[in-house]
Amino acid sequence: MGKVRRLLGALLLLVCCPLMAQVNTDNVMVMGRYALSSEDYVLAIQRFNRVLASKPFMPEAYFFRGLAKFYLEDYHGADADCTHSIERSPYDPNGYVLRGLCRVHMSHFEDAARDYEQVISMAPLDKSAWHNLVLCRVEMKQWDRAVSALDSMMRTWPKDANFLCVRAQVAVEQTDTATAETYLKRALEVNRYEGRAWTFLSYISLNRGEWSQAEQQLDTAIIAEPRISGNYINRALARYHQQNLRGAMSDYDIALEIDPKNYLGHFNRGLLRMQVGDDNRAIEDFDYVLSVDAENDLALYNRTILYDNTGDYRSALKDINSILQRNPYFWEGYMLRASLKRKTGDVAGAERDEFKVMKEQIEVRSGARKARVATRKQSNKNINDYDKLVEADDNEPEKEYASQWRGKVQNRYVELKPLPAITEEILRDASPEQRLAFQSFNRGCVLLAENNHDDAIAAFSEAVKADVTMSEAYYNRGVAYIMKGEKKTGLADLSHAGELGLYGAYNLIKRFSK
Repeated sequence: MGKVRRLLGALLLLVCCPLMAQVNTDNVMVMGRYALSSEDYVLAIQRFNRVLASKPFMPEAYFFRGLAKFYLEDYHGADADCTHSIERSPYDPNGYVLRGLCRVHMSHFEDAARDYEQVISMAPLDKSAWHNLVLCRVEMKQWDRAVSALDSMMRTWPKDANFLCVRAQVAVEQTDTATAETYLKRALEVNRYEGRAWTFLSYISLNRGEWSQAEQQLDTAIIAEPRISGNYINRALARYHQQNLRGAMSDYDIALEIDPKNYLGHFNRGLLRMQVGDDNRAIEDFDYVLSVDAENDLALYNRTILYDNTGDYRSALKDINSILQRNPYFWEGYMLRASLKRKTGDVAGAERDEFKVMKEQIEVRSGARKARVATRKQSNKNINDYDKLVEADDNEPEKEYASQWRGKVQNRYVELKPLPAITEEILRDASPEQRLAFQSFNRGCVLLAENNHDDAIAAFSEAVKADVTMSEAYYNRGVAYIMKGEKKTGLADLSHAGELGLYGAYNLIKRFSK
């Protein structure tokens, strides 16, 4: 019935549009831009769809629909709309700017760099385009090209502290700290309270273990930019190494007030709480870390120890079992599990773990084999560093892309599953053309449930061929492509489903667009 109503709505629109096409198009564009400014991106897409149905040659409508998709983190769809806008208006830099940002989010840095070069050719004094061009070169480790662009920037803007900081960032990426310090000092000569410069200097000091100097530099950075959570995390690190545990704890608390979802803040505060004996609240911090990264074995091991300390042996065993399943050569973990098993009365199990460790030690001592080291999967961190504090951004300055646009957060944890088959009731009420589309759709649903991705895709393709407005078929075909491993094609189908009004597609797009 929903499909029938949609067709009736389209028929009425076709009847009305010829009478007042120009007035309606202008009014709908205004309403679409108002929806954008009100952050109602779904409504904005609806408005711009109406405009493009009447005037498919209108570049502004493609651009603003692309902007709405960008806000929804549909970067593939936004990229396509920007391309349509650029094809119709190739001398408007806005299309290249937005497309460049989309491509940055998709890690297509070479394509993004070409867009920013195009912007610069049309607007040589666009600072944001220069800034983003350099950062794209940095992402691709094209150091010479990044430095060349920076030299051009600094000839035009010799006293721009931000550009001097970017030049220092490139030097840091090249591990040339002496050059980085030279440019940071120049930035501070321009602006004594350039917070970013003080932050960069503190990274260099932290790398050298100059804790007191790093703390002083971060003091100034925090005065200049008091809402940067990473500065508090790093100052806590510097204070910790100077035995100022109270000051470090205060900094972690402030960082998490600013950014309650800061992963490193919770991890490090959990370690510090653990060190001072605040076990239950330390568990809360590691609970958060593990809600974000369930396979963080460093956090799991710490939580195992905390559960042991608080007498929750069964929870401790659950955590250590999970670790050892992924790290079968983590011998310290076996000894901890043996201790836990003894506390729960499993003496035989404890002895098996102890024998396993003893056998390994004997073989290593006898030269039968080298010691096998356990490392966490998908990480360079050795699990034996479970009690090590972590610096913000892994001691690398964050690469900030200049943008006037920011997106709204959707639900990125939605499950990847297809829409259900069309019910018999809807099939009975459908027209012959719709019935053909619905039957193909239902056949695709059955094939997809059997993990027959190729035949399911073919069935959904038949459905959209029979009814080009069938958003459900585009959605399920997108799901099938993602399940098959063809993410880019799947995201394009999901984007089209969103355009056609199935707005739940944007949740899946957000999940898989990174």
